[in-house]
Amino acid sequence: MRTDSIFYKIFETLPDTLFALIGEPPDLAKDYEFKSVEVKELAFRIDGVFVPEQIQHPIYFVEVQFQKDASFYWRFFCEIFIYLRQYQPSQDWQAVIIFAKCSIEPDYPRQYRNLLPHLHRVYLDELSIEPSQAIGVNIAELVIVNEDVAIESAKALIAQTRLQIVDSGFQQIVLDLVKAVLVYKLGKDKEQELRIMFTKEEMKKAWLVQEFIEEAKLEGKAEGKAEGKAEGKAEGKAEGLREAVGWVASNMLKIGISPEQVAVATGLTLDQVQNLSK
Repeated sequence: MRTDSIFYKIFETLPDTLFALIGEPPDLAKDYEFKSVEVKELAFRIDGVFVPEQIQHPIYFVEVQFQKDASFYWRFFCEIFIYLRQYQPSQDWQAVIIFAKCSIEPDYPRQYRNLLPHLHRVYLDELSIEPSQAIGVNIAELVIVNEDVAIESAKALIAQTRLQIVDSGFQQIVLDLVKAVLVYKLGKDKEQELRIMFTKEEMKKAWLVQEFIEEAKLEGKAEGKAEGKAEGKAEGKAEGLREAVGWVASNMLKIGISPEQVAVATGLTLDQVQNLSK
């Protein structure tokens, strides 16, 4: 599972997370729509954009960065300015970068120093899971917490979710998100610890997610190799993997896993998953 997919799912499910991370009132989230936006020129796609309903609120461009990339700032600001040129919004803008840790942040280009007032930087390794924080912030921190404390942190987060979220349907969506992060972090070698936190049926679904993903990888490689002989290895592997992921998602839906959890586990958008069930 791609780490950035987890974060964009957090923002989609709990949009107040962004504003809590940058020190703004979480209630601002109700005035925004979170979306992925295609920028046609140079085929850019900005995966995280918070678009306000009111003109006085800024647009927030969000990027999650877990690997060091010397050209990151050059690329990120380029994408933002191409978006501004293409859409010409009336609102002002802000940029939010979520780094796994401070040490992977590249040098900031001096040519962009005048843009610093528009920039918010968040370092996940400097956060700590606290019941008083927004649930989404705590889920974000869980992604990078050490494995030796992940179980206890997750238990506290599950208790926080059950206490603070009254709506049972939405509560289950958030709990599914927590489960997906745990499966991503711990894998099957921590099965006993996960059984303590989730019911037998929940565990069955969680491990099926992992098994389906592993099957997708195998199917993608096999089909990719076969098609690669005739059409080129890169194209064949890509097409094979796309078909395998679609097969995985369809089977996950058939056994009762929610579309939201399928989207988190496979990296597909919620719309793509919902189209599979039609």
